[in-house]
Formats: sequence, C-alpha cells, structure tokens
Amino acid sequence: MGYFIQGLTMGLAYVAPIGLQNLFVINSALTHPRRRALLTALIVIFFDVTLALACFFGAGASCSVPAGFRWASSSSEA
Repeated sequence: MGYFIQGLTMGLAYVAPIGLQNLFVINSALTHPRRRALLTALIVIFFDVTLALACFFGAGASCSVPAGFRWASSSSEA
C-alpha cells in the first residue's frame, strides 16, 4: 500500500502544474485573438513536452547535487 500512495502523490505532483497550464491556455483562448491563443498553446506544449522528457530521463537526479559541491564536500572530510 505504501508504494501505491507514493506513486499516487508523485503522479499528482507531476500533473498539478500541467492542470494550471491548461487553465492558462483556456483563459488565453477565451480572452485573446486566435493567433495569440495558438501561440500560447504551442509555447505551453513545448514546455510541457520538455518537462515530461526531463522527468523521463531523470534530470532531477543529475541536478540534485552539483559536481563542484560533491568534490568540495568530499575533500573537507579527509
């Protein structure tokens, strides 16, 4: 059951920002001309795909501890 809750919360954390993006796109479609709304939608699609690819390829793991900090912290322990 613990894995289910962990997966559910991770999925919610991933989908929640995308939901806000959808509200932004709908709002821009209702308040702006068609050309501006399409441009907004294309920009949001680009960043949404970029976020999905970064999550898939594990960009968070590579950014969690900078290489210079790892080197500095390991040399101060000795």
